[in-house]
Amino acid sequence: MTRGTMTLERQLLALFRLAFRQGRSDVAEHLLRALEVLDQNSAVSESSVDQHTVAEAYYELIRSSAR
Repeated sequence: MTRGTMTLERQLLALFRLAFRQGRSDVAEHLLRALEVLDQNSAVSESSVDQHTVAEAYYELIRSSAR
């Protein structure tokens, strides 16, 4: 991957945040599930997947519910 290229996980996280902030929880839920699947697969394959994206997505949910 070249420098400056967003990983799939980062792109999904950005889309998750956008959907969630626009009130599209139905779409955000699917994107969160996709992040979870990528996270599970990375644990099995030990690839260089960005493992913080799922945690960041859940943090977004927690932070918004605290408002």
